[in-house]
Amino acid sequence: MGTISASTGLNSGIDIQGTVTKLIAIDAKPRDALTTKVANLTKQQTAVTTLSAYLLSVQFITKNLGKSSVFDSQSATTSDPNSLTATVTGSPASGTYQYTPLQTAQSQQFLGNGFKSATDALGG
Repeated sequence: MGTISASTGLNSGIDIQGTVTKLIAIDAKPRDALTTKVANLTKQQTAVTTLSAYLLSVQFITKNLGKSSVFDSQSATTSDPNSLTATVTGSPASGTYQYTPLQTAQSQQFLGNGFKSATDALGG
């Protein structure tokens, strides 16, 4: 008569635990194949979506390249907007312009001769 152990049948000697594990693995193969297929399809869908977004952005950019407003726009900026403002009027040539003041403002002080006394007339 056979001995009883956890991994073999009572009289047959067949490895029941190993057989059940193999049957479960065989039963799981279709599920695993579907999981792999879904993962691959998700990656492909993401790639197609990204490619579509890139194509739409290229299409948008190329449509805007044909507009004259893209190339005709001009702007003026200053290095210190608190001291000097700049605006574009007319259609000046493109480039960088530098403003150099001829003379900067200086403080002035009036010098007088003073007063002779508190009761004398002014300018006297």
